[in-house]
Amino acid sequence: MNDILRENLDVLGVICKMVAEDTGFDMIICDEGGEIIEATQKQRIGNIHGGAKDIINSNLDEAVITPELEQKYQKAGFDTRQGYIHAIRMLGGKVGTLGITGNPELVKPIVRVAAKTIGLVISEYIKEKEKNRILEKMARIAEEIFHQPVKRYIYQTFAEDLRHISGAKFVFFLLFNSESNKSKVAALAGEEEDVNVFNAKLGRKIISSVWNYPIGKKQKSKGITSYNSLQEFAENLFSAEEYRDLANRFDLGQVCVLEIIYKREMLGEFVFILKNQEKLNNPLLVELYAAQVGQLLVRVKAEEALKKSEAELKDALTILEYQSTHDALTGIYNRTFFEKTIADLSAVDYPVTIISLDADGLKVVNDTLGHAKGDELLINLVRVLKNSIRETDILARVGGDEFIIILPRTDKVNAKLIVERIYNNIDSFNRAESQMPLSVSLGVATADNQNISLQDVIKQADKEMYFNKNLRKQCGLVSGSLDVDLPNFPQ
Repeated sequence: MNDILRENLDVLGVICKMVAEDTGFDMIICDEGGEIIEATQKQRIGNIHGGAKDIINSNLDEAVITPELEQKYQKAGFDTRQGYIHAIRMLGGKVGTLGITGNPELVKPIVRVAAKTIGLVISEYIKEKEKNRILEKMARIAEEIFHQPVKRYIYQTFAEDLRHISGAKFVFFLLFNSESNKSKVAALAGEEEDVNVFNAKLGRKIISSVWNYPIGKKQKSKGITSYNSLQEFAENLFSAEEYRDLANRFDLGQVCVLEIIYKREMLGEFVFILKNQEKLNNPLLVELYAAQVGQLLVRVKAEEALKKSEAELKDALTILEYQSTHDALTGIYNRTFFEKTIADLSAVDYPVTIISLDADGLKVVNDTLGHAKGDELLINLVRVLKNSIRETDILARVGGDEFIIILPRTDKVNAKLIVERIYNNIDSFNRAESQMPLSVSLGVATADNQNISLQDVIKQADKEMYFNKNLRKQCGLVSGSLDVDLPNFPQ
């Protein structure tokens, strides 16, 4: 309460002027140190009043300044005059004194009433200022939160603010999880040393601990619910010894609980642990502040739901995008991606070679061994093909048993090397897996520059592939190398 009168000199000035005008007496108001901070005679401001100083430092609330006392105080260097002085009490303690010069018997009633009036008026004024300060802070927090993500430290700020407003020894802020029906301690406000002792006596850190909901026997209440003790509030949360330890160490008394509910949905709660024989201060402001926190929690929950929806949508879009460009069975690119890639090739990609490839005997496998075996054949073939080409090459399935390989920046000589590698790898596979050997027919065509139509190159590769396929059928070939002469595509 230090300087509480100095902080409200505007109010004191009005009261001092009003009393002086109504009574005709000179009046002074002193702070806790006995210094005159307001006076009818302004030249006295800043001097020390001996009687005021003595009252503050004694158990007395009043003093009559006789002529003898006036002389004694003035000899000691104090600005003290004959009259009557009375303590100004506020919020349970002395915060200063009020004195009037004149006949004590005449001025006593005036001083007593004026001192009490100052205490009441400033107390209410302070409460109103505190209320406005809190409202302004809540508005500021709401504005800040609107423009930036909610951070965890804000929960601690709320608990600290409510401890200040309520006068509680400790304030817990708990977030409720409807899925688990449990509450998590998001913040604990109290003097740092007290919080450390609290944690030490329980042998565990309270922050982030999870409590069952409700913590104790729930009482029906629309506002603040009160319990006589911590043990009554949470009979199953701590042991009987821990309750006694905490209550004795901190002189704990009543516990108040304020649930934060939005549209019948539990979001969280504040728990106020008070000192013995004390009551919750400013319950209206507490509920008002908690309501603001409730709005924040609603926003946090909405943001989390939105983020979850956005993440799910992003995942769904990613899956859809993947599915639209990839073959479901083999995981390689599909015709859509192949056609887009062909359209996007630039001058730096030339020369471009196209390999058209067909899996021999797929229909026979499907008809005789079943489609599962046919799928297995295709998967095995794709594995061999991927091991045969480079990372920069593009492999796509463009039909049931048809594949296309795009070889950017690849001339006829290098394309032939890749084709030979494909056949060699197929031979190696067939030697290791003789039950269902692989056999392919392929055709190759190259475009040396952008002036050559890639659609014509694809047609040429397809033509080569079908020619080789028919040739292999006539020869009864199912596997092995084939010496392929790459066509000279007309320039």
